[in-house]
Amino acid sequence: MQQKLGVVTAFVVAVVVTLGLYKFISKSYTSRPVPRPASPDMSSLSKIYGQVVYHGKRDKKQVALTFDADMTYGMEKKLKSGVVKSYYNRKVIDILEKEKVPATLFIAGLWAQNYPDITRNISQNPLFEIGNHSYSHPSFTAKCFNLPIVKNREEEFGASQEILTKVTGKTPELFRFPGGCFNNSDLSLAGKYRLVVVGWDVDSGDAFNKNKDHIVRNIERQTQNGSIIVMHMHNGGNAPETANALPEIINFLKGQGYEFIKAGELIRGLTLQ
Repeated sequence: MQQKLGVVTAFVVAVVVTLGLYKFISKSYTSRPVPRPASPDMSSLSKIYGQVVYHGKRDKKQVALTFDADMTYGMEKKLKSGVVKSYYNRKVIDILEKEKVPATLFIAGLWAQNYPDITRNISQNPLFEIGNHSYSHPSFTAKCFNLPIVKNREEEFGASQEILTKVTGKTPELFRFPGGCFNNSDLSLAGKYRLVVVGWDVDSGDAFNKNKDHIVRNIERQTQNGSIIVMHMHNGGNAPETANALPEIINFLKGQGYEFIKAGELIRGLTLQ
């Protein structure tokens, strides 16, 4: 009997300690200094921190491909339980590398925590730049594609910024809200964390879309000079046809004479009101 009580007591203590550590880590994200970009004084992006950009200049035949790597707590649970094998679509990255097409990858902090080596390796490839996509991919507004409602806005910025900086060795200057949903106070937080909010003017419609041709047509129909195109780089049924559509998308845009550049380069030097 005493042995059983001892085991139960040890278990309870372990749970309490674990919860305590979780709360400590959670609070620590908002209490630490805001990470700074490597050379903030030299960055022309600093002039538009806290502002939202949907496209670049329309006078140049340039476009930016962007890919979101989402990760909610529900997605993480499916990953840990084995319901979903992987939320990393390596084929997307392989195609971009093969075609030598630069891209901007907006990565959720929770995704980076589950795939630290992949995140690090991608960030070291000069073809790619990494943006912050919040920590747990919640909705920052009342309704946003059935995403879970945000609980701690500050932590969604700070935790992800800290994790991405630690994993990649680079502090992101770009941020994308989950679902593109936000309000003015959220933009103020983006400014606090020295982040430019990047939206899009071309929605590929690849999320949960099993029709490859539909994704390709969306991009063919909407793209113009300076466009920022949004797609996804995760598996698990959330973006099942993105990789299959990507070669056709790249070939079409090349055929139209578009130059591929990263989102940061596309919007660098913009003057917003």
